[in-house]
Amino acid sequence: MIAFLVIGVVLITLAVGMGTLTSGWAELQTKFPDRAAQPLRTFLFRSATISDGWKLGFSLGGVVIFQVCRGGLRVGPIAPFSLFTDPFFVPWEEVAFEPTPLLFPRTNIIFGKPMVGVARVSAGLAQKIALSRQTLVTPAP
Repeated sequence: MIAFLVIGVVLITLAVGMGTLTSGWAELQTKFPDRAAQPLRTFLFRSATISDGWKLGFSLGGVVIFQVCRGGLRVGPIAPFSLFTDPFFVPWEEVAFEPTPLLFPRTNIIFGKPMVGVARVSAGLAQKIALSRQTLVTPAP
């Protein structure tokens, strides 16, 4: 029984690792390496479809962490999925939000200008990230 559990975890980890490599995550890691920045708000166990903006992308259900920091947005996988990928840190001036006209409300978080990658997330999560950026990061007048 334990062997099946271990094999299952290994297979899922490998599948997620391969998916993140083919989704454009590697380009995001290269263009936006992680930085030492204190998170002001963390959203754990979130779902996102990560892509380079041109491919369909790779859906990561409940294994993504979004961290709102003063200088930008950190996106990373939870353990054990972080064996194959590192978090990336996108400065706020390179982050844009674009609602998608689909049946279910989703929002594309666009990374880079010009675009390097996209995270398609629920509209509710995108709103929380944008509001956190506005209230926690932007200084009051």
